[in-house]
Amino acid sequence: HWVFFMKRKKIGEILVQENFLTPEQLDQALVEAKKKKNRLGATLILMDLITEDDIFQVLSRQLGIPQAGLASKKINPKILDLIPADFCYKNHVVPLGFKDKSLWVAMADPTDYETLKDMAFITECRTKPAIEKSKIILDFLMRYHSPPLETQEYDLSGEDTTADEIQVMDTID
Repeated sequence: HWVFFMKRKKIGEILVQENFLTPEQLDQALVEAKKKKNRLGATLILMDLITEDDIFQVLSRQLGIPQAGLASKKINPKILDLIPADFCYKNHVVPLGFKDKSLWVAMADPTDYETLKDMAFITECRTKPAIEKSKIILDFLMRYHSPPLETQEYDLSGEDTTADEIQVMDTID
């Protein structure tokens, strides 16, 4: 058997090729991302070099990854339960459903192959990505896939950060 590997283009290369960034801006963002231990896309947005919409459209088009359209979807709770809520929150993913013997998953970063592999391991299914904005994924998770109380971790050392986190979320809405 012959196995052929296609070279995956990195998001930075694609953005330069599509004239969203100059090579110098990409180099600067890569240094910043490494320094702050952030993903490149998040760093580019924080540096106001590109919008999340730009990244979203470029990734979808260039990588041939469909857009999830999560804001208008209703998902069976049994499908949501295939991937634990804490994993979904941590990795910004939402299981969408099955098509062609694969579990399709909305992801903020569809190039995160480690997360795709982890989901395949958790579900024992082949997983395929669909791209969705982080904010839409988190809004969806907050409404439909809250972790059960018994799985939430609490810091009983005297410093309760849970109330602060909830208060911050209340002020965002």
